[in-house]
Amino acid sequence: MQKKWEWRTTSRVRSNVLDAALHLFTVNGYDATTQAEIAAESKASVGSLYHHFGGGKDKIFAALADYFRECVAEAMGPEPGEGWERIYLEVAWQRRDLYRLLTSADSPPGHSATRRALQFFVEDLGVLEHDGGPLAPTLMGILIEAGQFIADLDDESEAQRIIAAACQWCRVVSAVGYSAPP
Repeated sequence: MQKKWEWRTTSRVRSNVLDAALHLFTVNGYDATTQAEIAAESKASVGSLYHHFGGGKDKIFAALADYFRECVAEAMGPEPGEGWERIYLEVAWQRRDLYRLLTSADSPPGHSATRRALQFFVEDLGVLEHDGGPLAPTLMGILIEAGQFIADLDDESEAQRIIAAACQWCRVVSAVGYSAPP
């Protein structure tokens, strides 16, 4: 009888690949990083990259975006409510290396950095009501710009000041609301 394979190291290999990819994408850029380099740095085979991510480095990049999204969703809890803007920006500050990568222009073809960065609020979490009006994109713009700004900071007190200002602007925009023209 053939011994059944045990996937004891699957999560560790996946985590190592994501860590290596984040490091290499950050240092070298997405376009300049190869799958072979990711495999070598993570001490995994190129075949493992395909096994764990189902494709090339664009799938690994997508997994990093999904990880950021999961971090925000976990921080928000099951029912997003008041203060979701602050939570989003706090995670952007805590994972600024990842946020800088996800919102950079150096990303896989077809990847819209700004749209992907907040798309889950509109679609998955339902925090913003997307009615085709300018309110959701305006709030998204405030958050994306603030996130990019704080991701480049090293001073937490300065980041907190920017987070507070961005949240205040979001409240102002939300209070104005939007009515479609007749």
